[in-house]
This record gives sequence, C-alpha cells and structure tokens, in this order.
Amino acid sequence: MGQLIVDIGGRPGLDCRGFCSYCYFRHVRDPEPLGCRHCLPFRKGCDYCTRMVRESYPGFRSFRDVAEETLGRLQLVDDEIDRVTISGGGDPSCYPAFDDLVEVLAAIEAPLHIGYTSGKGFDEAAVAGRLVDHGLAEVSFTVFASDPVLRRDYMHDPTPEASIGVIEELAGAIDLYAAAVVLPGVNDG
Repeated sequence: MGQLIVDIGGRPGLDCRGFCSYCYFRHVRDPEPLGCRHCLPFRKGCDYCTRMVRESYPGFRSFRDVAEETLGRLQLVDDEIDRVTISGGGDPSCYPAFDDLVEVLAAIEAPLHIGYTSGKGFDEAAVAGRLVDHGLAEVSFTVFASDPVLRRDYMHDPTPEASIGVIEELAGAIDLYAAAVVLPGVNDG
C-alpha cells in the first residue's frame, strides 16, 4: 500500500487569493537555512534546503506538468495506491485547474485527500458535492470563522458564504480536520 503525493506548487500567501491578516508568510523574509543531509560538509544551505526553508516556489505548476509527473510516478509504483494527497505551497482550492485535477485523480480509484486549504478558492458550495463524488475522503481546512463578515475581513475571502457552505457539506460527508486560528477579541467568542 502506498501514498501518492501530487504537488501542484504555488507560493504561500500569494497563490491563495492573498494573505490572510494573520498569515505567517506575510512577514517572512528569506530565513537562513539550517542545513540538511544534502548539504556539503563544509557548507550549510544547499539549493534544496534553502528553497525548502524559504518556501520559495515559482507559482502553481501547469496542469500538464502535474499530470505528467503523476502519471510517471504511477508507472513506478509496485504497490496499490491507498491514498492520493493534493498538496503544494499554494492553496489547492485556488489552483486554476483544480476541478480537472480532481477529475483525473479520481480515475486512480483511491481516496483523495487535500493536504490543506483555506477554501478561499471555492466560489460555490456545490464544489463540495463534486469533490465527494470524485472520491474526496479527507481535508484539512482552516475554519477561521463561520461568520462570513469575519472571513471576508480577516481572510480576505471573496466568497465566504460559498467557503462556509463547502465546509458544512464536507463536514457531514468526509473526514474534515478543522484548523482553528483564534484571534483574541475577534473570533474567540
């Protein structure tokens, strides 16, 4: 049994329809790498760990690149795939070819998982039904508030009602892990 991770790329805080007011990445500026197993013994900070620590990505990868890489990985797998995880530096719900990607991955016939989403890319609540129909089994979802005004003001969610509708529908159908962000005096009551 194996897991397939589908990396869509993307930049934190940028490929998510903009920074939330509380976003960690809003203030991050080129931290120093700590070193890793790929670094030369006399040098801390190879290309790999520098990019990973700084989480510097060029943006979302094209659907074609993601599909080709996924197909290549599938051809190399000996075991049965028991989980497909969509992940990346940006928010998967904001990935331009998200619906197409989910449809293609559903053909693998393994449970789909979304590693993380704020839901800001979901512009209609009906997305939830389509995701479940295509095999979505688990999602980690930042649920800042169930109040659309708070989501709009603090998350800069352009369609908070749709995002909340997706959360509600998915919570009743699949495993939804709600990531809580609590701002004292804002959404702590």
